[in-house]
Amino acid sequence: MLKGATCGFSSENLVGKSDFVHIYKGVLRDGTEVKIEMYWDNLSRETYKKFVEECKILCELDHKNLVRVLGWCKSRKFRAIITEWTEEENVEMWLLGSAPTWKHRLRVLIGVVECMCYLQDEWPEVDYDLNTNSVLLSNNMEPLISRFKVGDQEDNNSKMSKFGVFLLEMILSKKVQAEFDEGESGFIKYMRTLHSEDLLQMIDERMEETETTNHHVKKVISLGLLCIDQSSSEKPSLSVIFNTIATAYKASIVLPFAKHRMLHGDRSK
Repeated sequence: MLKGATCGFSSENLVGKSDFVHIYKGVLRDGTEVKIEMYWDNLSRETYKKFVEECKILCELDHKNLVRVLGWCKSRKFRAIITEWTEEENVEMWLLGSAPTWKHRLRVLIGVVECMCYLQDEWPEVDYDLNTNSVLLSNNMEPLISRFKVGDQEDNNSKMSKFGVFLLEMILSKKVQAEFDEGESGFIKYMRTLHSEDLLQMIDERMEETETTNHHVKKVISLGLLCIDQSSSEKPSLSVIFNTIATAYKASIVLPFAKHRMLHGDRSK
């Protein structure tokens, strides 16, 4: 089936390659576009058993903000994982190229938090990687967490800290993040020395922030700082995070409309 989906594993369908993995784009018999990751390694019987058990769990995951795992297989020479095909634009590329609005950034954050809630409630054994280059975007601009696995769970504080970095990267100018040679760790250290008012001077100006959104920008930035604050043993819960971001998103839709109605009424007097 995989051979047929990739036209015999043709070079035209090969989209990525390293010493241990070949990545193909393929089309299944029912027309479904897929990504096929073929790993050229020789697993022990015990390791292969763990691989199968993990794949069984990953195939059960079902959320609009998770890349779907459709199946797996193994031959004498390789093992393969088949996932739904997604365009390779990630959030980092989107932020750099599209200059998204405040409302659109909030919509992506909501999708990520909804997926985090789903995994926490339904599949606590599944861990995930959360950063702007591993979260993809679907054609209708839904965020898709693309890297996840079973086991090796991070504690809740670590997860919240990573989400805090993701949130701040969604709001701040890329120039701020590029200044740190230590990467994420240096970024976090510096962010922890700042107050929300300092961060307001560093936001991405392309968001076209207005007076009506300023209050919510402050709230969301403060939320990000709470998530990366190591001095506190308790991080914000996912429900608090979701409610804060959802409130800001609703305001980004309602307030401009309300302002338009007010101005229209003034002109008609």
